Amino acid sequence: MPIHQFVKAFFWSPYRELLVERMEPDGANTVLKLDLRNISSFIRGNNQLRARMSIRKEFIVVVENVEDFQIRGDFMFAVKKRVRITMLPL
Repeated sequence: MPIHQFVKAFFWSPYRELLVERMEPDGANTVLKLDLRNISSFIRGNNQLRARMSIRKEFIVVVENVEDFQIRGDFMFAVKKRVRITMLPL
């Protein structure tokens, strides 16, 4: 069982963070972050499934509904989807 499914890309941050860009069923992407400074507390013990489930819960959402995400040096760039609502006169 993977930590996350439908991963489009992943990035290692210089701040010991793992960023994962995941494709959602609606076609948009979500970027999640895991702080790797405390990772050793999740790996204790022999049960790998339990460790994966614990790690999965520690990811936090950075940004949702993006088309593309990149890291360049110390900067993060996200291209967000724009939702257009057309109102018709009655």
